Amino acid sequence: MSTHHKLYRLLFAGVIGIFLTLLASPALASGPGDISSCEDDEVLRHIKQCKLPRFRLTEACRDLNDRPEAPAAAVNLELNVVAPTKVFTQQIGGPDLIRGAYMTYYALASEQLRTHVQNLLTTTELNAVVMDVKGDRGYIAYPTTVITATQIGAAKAVIKDWDTWMQWMEDNNIYTIARIVVFKDEPLAAGHPEWAVIDGETDEIWRDKEGLGWMDPFREEVWDYNIALAVEAAQHGFDEIQYDYVRFPTDGKIKQAGFSNENNQQNRIAAITEFIIRTEAALEPYDVKFAIDTFGLTPWRKDDMGIGQQIDYLMPHLDVLSPMLYPSTFADGLPRLPEYAIAIAFPYEVVNKSVIKAIERAQVVNPDIEIRPWIQDFGDYAFDRRIYTPEEIRLQMQGAADGGASGWMLWDPRVKFTTEALVPLAVLSAAPSTPATQTDATAPSSNNQASDTLPGAATQSAAPLQPAPVTSPAVYTPNLNGRLMVLEYHRIGETEERWQRTSDNFRADLQRLWAEGYYPVNMRDVLEGKLSEVPAGKRPIVLTFDDGTEGQFRILPDDSVDPDSAVGILLAFHQQHPDEWPLRATFYVLPGSGHIFGQSEWVDQKLQMLVDWGMEVGSHTMTHPKLSQLSVEDAKKELALSKAALEERLPGYEVVSLCIPYGLYPEDDLLVVSGTYQGTPYLYSSAVEVTGGLTSPPNSSSFNPYHIPRVQAIQSELDIWLSRANKPGVYYVSDGK
Repeated sequence: MSTHHKLYRLLFAGVIGIFLTLLASPALASGPGDISSCEDDEVLRHIKQCKLPRFRLTEACRDLNDRPEAPAAAVNLELNVVAPTKVFTQQIGGPDLIRGAYMTYYALASEQLRTHVQNLLTTTELNAVVMDVKGDRGYIAYPTTVITATQIGAAKAVIKDWDTWMQWMEDNNIYTIARIVVFKDEPLAAGHPEWAVIDGETDEIWRDKEGLGWMDPFREEVWDYNIALAVEAAQHGFDEIQYDYVRFPTDGKIKQAGFSNENNQQNRIAAITEFIIRTEAALEPYDVKFAIDTFGLTPWRKDDMGIGQQIDYLMPHLDVLSPMLYPSTFADGLPRLPEYAIAIAFPYEVVNKSVIKAIERAQVVNPDIEIRPWIQDFGDYAFDRRIYTPEEIRLQMQGAADGGASGWMLWDPRVKFTTEALVPLAVLSAAPSTPATQTDATAPSSNNQASDTLPGAATQSAAPLQPAPVTSPAVYTPNLNGRLMVLEYHRIGETEERWQRTSDNFRADLQRLWAEGYYPVNMRDVLEGKLSEVPAGKRPIVLTFDDGTEGQFRILPDDSVDPDSAVGILLAFHQQHPDEWPLRATFYVLPGSGHIFGQSEWVDQKLQMLVDWGMEVGSHTMTHPKLSQLSVEDAKKELALSKAALEERLPGYEVVSLCIPYGLYPEDDLLVVSGTYQGTPYLYSSAVEVTGGLTSPPNSSSFNPYHIPRVQAIQSELDIWLSRANKPGVYYVSDGK
């Protein structure tokens, strides 16, 4: 553990006993090995609404091979039935990202499945494997010397020569992760019922819907047993210890579950956190990382959701946090984002926005922690039963990388995996991952600092990173599967502030973007399919300007454009690079503000000049209200009249692009698409948000033209996102066709 890590542990260890106000428990996202229950349970709102029978849920979510009656030799290796659409040739993110696959206890017992996974590890981009050291049934996969394990009959090694198996991993440079299922433990419950959760009606061992016993998370004897297994796994040479089911139970007759301490939020959080602290201390002597799996909603929630997992208390004592970000588990969609209610349709957004949430909270309690999510490679069970395509699986990978994750792990309980979603090593080495022409200033970063920093965590910097002088911009290998950047500027002025860029820094931004091979387009160009007009090897980028301030476009007394205004700087830069930097930018203005660009006598002329030069005028509503707080009619008024007012000032010009003030959508976000206010109709083809990072390209199934994220043009975010965009396979590169 780092010094910072230890410091955070000391800072947070003292607050475990603080009383936490009990909150209503939420819908829970299932864990790697969880199933949703149809049992009536006041804690689990979305489980009440569940329509699937138990066995269908079990089949979809649980380990299909992880059953004592399933002989290893009978494992069926038929691959997922997904029609391959292409062979992916570029990795998402840098080479240091962990790209992991999961092996169940019974997969470890199968020579056929072991060989299958070894083949994937040596022929694809996979570089890590998560192995069940103690699986969902409580059995230990290797010969164990932990006395309790042998006493309760859990010592059922499936690989006798474990050292040879681990040596193969080391020889092939594979990162190894020991998964230990903690409180779900049938053998331990049977062997020590006094440590188990007790059924309050029968005084017998309480069991979940699968009939498996759970251990009481308040019992320190249970902690000691699992800590002993964690230490033993570290001694076996694992690179990382990963706890799963480190929580209170959720599926079954929860009301009848009895514990050795009062089951309230304060006590649950204290128990889980203290157990994690003790494990951290026990692993301190070993060169091993410590991780836990958490429910997918934990980055979004501040309460413990009834399970004892509150990540602000846990992260100070961890090296890695692995939330289970399967879109299928977000049965109610992403919290407070109704546009993602059908979560299965948004593989990128579910992972990306959840990772960003986790990193945001990590900045406060442990900035050094890695966020590495589990992603979905199994059939949907909550929405439409779809099987994710290779492209949709890679969208999850992309969402993790763009959000700043240190990698990802594929959860496929059948241990088959959608191999078409993985880049083959044979083609990876042949595909250029860096620009064909590139200076040191624009080379992809080899460290993960950007990935460990929350975009926008620092609000500003005295000066931008100064790129080395270059005589020609970078040229890249075409990549039509990459993502795009929409930059968000506000004021241009004399001092650098949260919402203001200096003229010199804006000039430096343009120089940097030009050197790194970017090519400006308008927002409407993205929607109208004009990315094909971007020269081959170039990376399209959209520059947007909000509010229509005077510093964006100022006319001097001699009727010339102020060279220190945004438009003046754009004009000058275009003159320097007429073929490589066309006049393209989108200005979102407020026609109801009474001061478009600050000079009322020039309003019409300025708007017309922008359009004549090839730039775009878009709507920022009439008066910049919070649309979320308006009535339907008032929201329509803002959207309809702003478009009409701009089009009246620009005869023959159609306003199609919208910017949402504050990023706060109306309650019915379909209002931003079209509507009518007192006979005045409106129709927009796009809407941009305030923040969010890179956006999917318009040819992607995850592209939502009415929720386009942006990167705020402040130094901290520019450095992070431009560095991230330079990593192999991340950014869209035109093929010129």
